[in-house]
Amino acid sequence: MKTEELPKLDKEGYLLLPREFEDKGFSFIFIKDLDADWKIYQKNKGKSFRIFELVKPAKQKEFVIGGNIVPKKWQYPSSESWGIRGFSCFTISECESRHKKLLEDTEKNRVRREYERKGL
Repeated sequence: MKTEELPKLDKEGYLLLPREFEDKGFSFIFIKDLDADWKIYQKNKGKSFRIFELVKPAKQKEFVIGGNIVPKKWQYPSSESWGIRGFSCFTISECESRHKKLLEDTEKNRVRREYERKGL
């Protein structure tokens, strides 16, 4: 029997992603935190399908729909943001390599923008 995990909040009061959850027939299990708020989750479907996902959750503000309040929370990347804030990988080490490359590219772009801003 699976026990329900009590929701946890960050210091700003946003609901954190659960360590384990199910969505659209898949189960997700948290593997590890990485720098710059990236995370690795294992995605499973039955016993025959398993991949890893490198994800950068985003904050979703509180809103009201149909008279119900949806609390502010960290949200797993949607399919529309895949390839930007989410990547599928076959291994944990592939996730870690992709993460390293993303951080390097981000730093290169930051430096390039700074040079452009200064007119260099």
